[in-house]
Amino acid sequence: MNVLVPCVFAGSLAAALVLLAALKGLFASEPFMRRNYAGRDVATASGLLITPVYLLVYVVSIVAFRPAKVSPGAGALLALVLGFTMLGLLDDFVGTSEDRGFSGHLKALLKGKLTTGMLKAAVGILLALAVAASLTTNAWQVILDGALIALAANLFNELDVGPGRSIKVFVPVAIALTAVLWSTGRGYQAYAPVVIACALVLLPGDLAEKRMLGDTGSNVLGATVGLGLAMLPSAWWRLGFAIFLLAANFVLDRFSLSRAIERNRLLGFLDRLGRKGEKAAAANYN
Repeated sequence: MNVLVPCVFAGSLAAALVLLAALKGLFASEPFMRRNYAGRDVATASGLLITPVYLLVYVVSIVAFRPAKVSPGAGALLALVLGFTMLGLLDDFVGTSEDRGFSGHLKALLKGKLTTGMLKAAVGILLALAVAASLTTNAWQVILDGALIALAANLFNELDVGPGRSIKVFVPVAIALTAVLWSTGRGYQAYAPVVIACALVLLPGDLAEKRMLGDTGSNVLGATVGLGLAMLPSAWWRLGFAIFLLAANFVLDRFSLSRAIERNRLLGFLDRLGRKGEKAAAANYN
């Protein structure tokens, strides 16, 4: 494990840089272009980069290190990366901005309209529960761990309304979870660095407002964090984080995070840190 983690991280950085250069033309093509919070046309769904990098590093590491069996955490993260990438692509390319947030999708459903956001939420919950069930046979733990994954995936989607914001939150949280789970993560600690490396490669373009993660990327970042929380050994800690995530989702669904950040000097500074564009007014954010 001591050799695997740095090899995985370094290999992921290299693969992500090469693949991003290869995909620049695709991301710049018309189907990928979307209007961002400031009214600029920006390439969306750049988080698509994570899936091929994860698959490549996953396969190469298994061939190179020949483990006796696939670690549960590594397999669970693979399922989440693939699943939430597909769900995010659906929302990025088929969804509209008319009904935003869970409450907006729920209101649309009550009016007889099934939005891609509601479909993504429903399938995402089922995916989260299925992954949680692969880690434990305890029904209550499956519900709790599934909730952690689904709530974290949605929370990072809600965070991704400002340049670099989701990645700035994700990287330190994911590094902390990797460190905490170093000896108990059942493979999570070895492959979470793949997603961390991809996020770091995507960060400069996100901050410069050249590319957006889209739901394709932000949901994957959130699911990665959610899985890390679900693998914490203490059920009480997991319950506490689930309550926090539920409350955070509730608040962000009803209030503007960007306006709250702009009112706080420290949070405003951290939010704008590294951004190359002109300072955006909070009112321009979703």
